Amino acid sequence: NLVSYFRGLVQPIELPPVAISGVGVTFGKWTPNLAVTVVAVYPPSDEGGQASASVLVRDWRICDEVAALKLTAEVEKWARSQVEDTIATRISSRDATGINSHGNLSALGDFALPFEQSLGSWANATSFMNDMLEFGDAALKTLPKEGRPLVLICSDCKNVHCSWALGSFGETTRADVPISVLDLSGLDGEGPASTLPMNLSGNSSTSMRDLCHSTGGYLMDSATLEAAGVTKIGSNIDESSPLYSLQDHHYLGVAKKRSLRPNLLQWLTLFSLSPFSLASGQTPSIHHQQNSTNRFDSLSSMFSSIGGGGHQAEGSLSDPIYTQKSGDELFVDSNRWDNSIFVGRYVLEPVRIKSLLMTRILEGYRAKKYGAATHDNDKVSIIFTRRLAELGLTLHYEIYFVSSPFHSPFVGTASVQLLLSGDRELILLTKNMFKAEKTLHASAQASSAERVSKFLRWTKKQDLLDSFLCTPGWAQNVELDSDFVVKVQSMTHLQRYRHFRTEHIEVVTVTGNPFETSNSLFSDVMEGNTAVDELFECLAKWSSHCATPESRHTYIKIIESSEHDLIYYCLLRCNPCPKASRLYEITVEFHGEIDPELRLAVRSSLVASLHACDHLIVLEKEISNLIQTRSTCPRSESRGTCVDATSMSPFLQHRFWRLPKDDDVLPLLTKRRIDIGKFFILSTSQDKMIFAKFAQDDGSECSETVIYQVLSTESDLFVDLYMEYSRGLFHQLRAGSSPFYLKYQNVKRRDKNCGTNLIARRNLLKLIDGVSMLPVTEAGLCEDTLRIVKCSSSSTSTLLKFFDRTSHLANEMLSRYLVDFIVSDHFTTPSAKLPTCYSLAGKKGIWLVMRVDWYVLSIAVLEDDDDSEGIQDDEQPNRRLSFFTAGIIDLYKSDGDFAEADSTTCDEENFGVCTLVDIIQHAHARKYSLSCFHALQKDVLPMSSVDVDFVEDPLTFHEVLNVLVELDDISSHLNDNTSTITGTKLGSVIERLLGVVPGSNASMFFYKGHKVGEGLATSEGSDVSQAPIFFKFMLDSRLASMEDILALQKTVTVTALVSNFGVSDDLSPCHLEAVERLERSLNAFASERILDKLRFKGRTLAKCDFELIQQNIQATHNLTMEVPCEFFVARANALIAANNPSGSESDINYCFVVLLQMLKSSELTIVAREDAFLLLVDNEVGVLPYWCFAELDQSNGTIRLIVHHPLGREYAQEILTKAEHLVKGIVKISNQQLLLIAAYKSKS
Repeated sequence: NLVSYFRGLVQPIELPPVAISGVGVTFGKWTPNLAVTVVAVYPPSDEGGQASASVLVRDWRICDEVAALKLTAEVEKWARSQVEDTIATRISSRDATGINSHGNLSALGDFALPFEQSLGSWANATSFMNDMLEFGDAALKTLPKEGRPLVLICSDCKNVHCSWALGSFGETTRADVPISVLDLSGLDGEGPASTLPMNLSGNSSTSMRDLCHSTGGYLMDSATLEAAGVTKIGSNIDESSPLYSLQDHHYLGVAKKRSLRPNLLQWLTLFSLSPFSLASGQTPSIHHQQNSTNRFDSLSSMFSSIGGGGHQAEGSLSDPIYTQKSGDELFVDSNRWDNSIFVGRYVLEPVRIKSLLMTRILEGYRAKKYGAATHDNDKVSIIFTRRLAELGLTLHYEIYFVSSPFHSPFVGTASVQLLLSGDRELILLTKNMFKAEKTLHASAQASSAERVSKFLRWTKKQDLLDSFLCTPGWAQNVELDSDFVVKVQSMTHLQRYRHFRTEHIEVVTVTGNPFETSNSLFSDVMEGNTAVDELFECLAKWSSHCATPESRHTYIKIIESSEHDLIYYCLLRCNPCPKASRLYEITVEFHGEIDPELRLAVRSSLVASLHACDHLIVLEKEISNLIQTRSTCPRSESRGTCVDATSMSPFLQHRFWRLPKDDDVLPLLTKRRIDIGKFFILSTSQDKMIFAKFAQDDGSECSETVIYQVLSTESDLFVDLYMEYSRGLFHQLRAGSSPFYLKYQNVKRRDKNCGTNLIARRNLLKLIDGVSMLPVTEAGLCEDTLRIVKCSSSSTSTLLKFFDRTSHLANEMLSRYLVDFIVSDHFTTPSAKLPTCYSLAGKKGIWLVMRVDWYVLSIAVLEDDDDSEGIQDDEQPNRRLSFFTAGIIDLYKSDGDFAEADSTTCDEENFGVCTLVDIIQHAHARKYSLSCFHALQKDVLPMSSVDVDFVEDPLTFHEVLNVLVELDDISSHLNDNTSTITGTKLGSVIERLLGVVPGSNASMFFYKGHKVGEGLATSEGSDVSQAPIFFKFMLDSRLASMEDILALQKTVTVTALVSNFGVSDDLSPCHLEAVERLERSLNAFASERILDKLRFKGRTLAKCDFELIQQNIQATHNLTMEVPCEFFVARANALIAANNPSGSESDINYCFVVLLQMLKSSELTIVAREDAFLLLVDNEVGVLPYWCFAELDQSNGTIRLIVHHPLGREYAQEILTKAEHLVKGIVKISNQQLLLIAAYKSKS
């Protein structure tokens, strides 16, 4: 049947010959161009459920037989596969009794029913015509608006619940859309029974035929369809033809001769135009000034174009079918029209006749007769009829219109008469109910009469409303609190559709870039919609009045009109879309016969004003009806959510996927959709985002709407992707190369990678923050790191100098110190070491993660292998430090987006990584010096060479001590590089504390007094405490090497300089200790040189010499001993310890006087000062081989011995022992002297 249908429609139509000046008579053919959308509608599967549908193709163009055959072949293949699969699935969800099992889908063998098996409740399955028409209306929205709309239903006409015409069209906005049905049941009158697999009862063809006829459509079976496709209009039809009954049909006009001769199928389908059209006459502008003679010519020209059913209507403006009468006599006698019965009459004043006629056309009326009651051009009469086949009635709507002499010719007074023809009993009952405005009986006939009377009363009410809408007053008299404004606002959606011509505009409010207006990266996504004020301000400025100042949703625009005309106006209503908070629906409703050009000009003016707003996006087409919502539904199969289907759902390609729950997923997807995908936000909330864009495929002139939605639930995220079916593609959801499928696969893959990448980022942030990561394994952490590396949009590397390959310890220390610095608090960027990662992305080394800022992560790797690029053999090697930086927006990438880092330092800032590189480079120089110092201290694997310049680069040397080394000038007797005894000794003193840095030409020394961990901590502290301890020396203000020191040949001032970071001269305790030890050693060395010089004076030492000796001997390496003294006290007649006199203090003082006299008189002593003596334990003569002093400490009762021997401690210890015996002997002699004095005194 479909093959015959489309073949018949696309047959070329011969055009009548046209005479062209200079060319002659031309002939031609016109081939209809069809746009077809194919939908399968399934009845509700459960009681109280909703019908569903599936789409084969949208906007398939048929302009020849090849395209028609292609479509029919695809329909057949689709019906036998997908449609039958869907039916089988629906059957399998029920058991043999028809009770829903709610189980899993069974295999085909499980639900395949025997032919004789009862189908249970499926035998009474009912389809609803309203469902079919609803999906048909939705399908028409997918087709070009410039085409003639038609809904074709292919059905077996079994068990189809078909409501009566007034129920289907009188109370809906569906109008002027012919409904046609192809009967596939195989029934033709008394023909054979249906051959369909399910032999369902209940023939609905009669009610469906009535419904088709009431809309200007038709119902055809196979035979009629075949005949209609080959029969030309105006042909003689044989009595045996299925078309014979149609030849005298007034509305079809099959037998009437015409110059344009399409076939009957084309005539019924393509030429069933609305009877009200301005195509044959041009209506002058309403602002045109007309004189008294032609003032009503435009009224006549308008009605000259009114026809019915696509043919010239009978009658004309001059037909004398009316006579000028008054009152009831204004109307034609009711008996003239098929014995019609008068029901009611009312007068409309004022009324715009064009608006009234358009309202009747939209309600399904067609012009039966039109003419004039007189020869006056200002009076017109029209008769409309509407057939109610299911009730056997015909409605007659008669208008007598008189133009007002004070207004436009299209404004005046209309007398309306309502009549009914058909079943007389039903008509009389309807008339009584219409007058009484209530139900008088409770029978079935009374119910039908009630429905008709209700419709007639509704018609009268709407006519009076139309008259009221003509009188808002003059432009200066429209008041916001008037009854007109209040009543207009209270109009229903259906009333607005009947009385206004409506233009729809949709706008989206935006707030600029939502990620650059707040301290938090994503906070503004959830901020309030501040652009709404700009929208309402624009509407208020464009309109004349705001009808609702509080809500600012309704406005009135006064349109310029002539001074003698009623005002033209439009109502503007702006309301937020209930499904999308940032989408606003603007409807502009025009009343009256405003010229289409003027109406479009007003619309364009409004659109231009909206375009001028900075924070508004005017959409190129409506998308509010395409928004599908996903809501929480605990019982759904989608684990907690379900999609609320609408009539447009089948015409949208839909796929969804889940993403892991993360706080940053929704903001990141939002930013990605806006900045990269060029979507605009339709709705924002804490748990739901809706985006949309218009995508245009390559080679396509039309764009398709793409809607992207994200819903956040307690456990995960649901992402829904919707897109209009692409035009002219079959089975798009199953086509792997369809535009939607490619978009779906790409977006899904990237979204899922984005979710996984965000989890990886979250894990790495936990590592930085020190949060427990028990669920994350070592392998998982490495995988997370690799994901961030692959997502990095910025790759930066720098080269860091290391030691030679043999200096393993130094290189290990340098790597460890650098890593410790990066993960320490001294590195301003929070960082952490990845302990389990070594080899990733083809790189081996130490891996670190850094949080550059709130939304940027950088993965750094300090490679283990030396980079020999550009390095000479005698140069220190380098190691590469690479950074792979990814902002949070970069986490939305595919696995193939990884790029290798370049080998040079970045020339521009990449997320601030260049600043980090500078900080690390600065720290590396210090760590290089520190690791060199510590490695030299370790002295396990001695370093063969060091880049001294690089070691010194972060250091400054501060002068810390000066020591004068006295030496007789012997430079004239020796070469400059000849070592001397003094120089060698000084070198030995220095080498006891310091070591020479390799490669420094023996001019820089490291302090080796403490090993690593013994006083010089290796953990990160302040820069001062971590500075390495290097020394340099100057001889008489000239930088000196060890060779210069060894060749010391004269008295010089030795200056020591110690290293420190920066210019500060504040030294750490370790530095101070090292300086102190060095100072003591050098001072001792200088003092020894002085003592050695004085030894040559022997016993000839003067008092000043002793003072000099006493000053220097303390600085030398000497031995000391405290010798306690015991004295004989006569009163105690016993030896008393000098440190515990116990009341004999005066006697002890006297004993010390005696001891001093004995020391002074001894030949082995030389008085150095009053209480100090130089001891010559071996009674030396000439050069003194050593220094030995005895100092009396009367307060402690001891003699302190100090010995310095130039040959060392062993010799000094020997002299100290001898000195002890000598001093004790002198004390003993002193006690003998005290005993003799006591005996003498006692004798005397």
